[in-house]
Amino acid sequence: MTLHYTLWAEVEYEEALAWYLERDPCAADGLDDVLAEAESLLTRHPGLGAPRSGRVRIFPLKKYPYSLVYYKQATDLVIVAIAHQSRRPGYWRPRLKSLFQP
Repeated sequence: MTLHYTLWAEVEYEEALAWYLERDPCAADGLDDVLAEAESLLTRHPGLGAPRSGRVRIFPLKKYPYSLVYYKQATDLVIVAIAHQSRRPGYWRPRLKSLFQP
């Protein structure tokens, strides 16, 4: 299983990392570690996340207020968003339309 990030998710990662780096570099390192652990788990067990609309699943990160929003496509796992758990719920849903259009 190969993991891919959408551009949106990459930007969200960079923003979250910058926020933590500014406040606590150790917390930024921790975010990287937790994200790597989540990536490893999901590539081995893609069904771990809680199901949402259609093929989309959400997997909360340990110790950080973020969740990975993702879906499985053939042998790929696509991260749609790194969504903050208490900000703008469901803001990532419009992204799915552009991803799933034929």
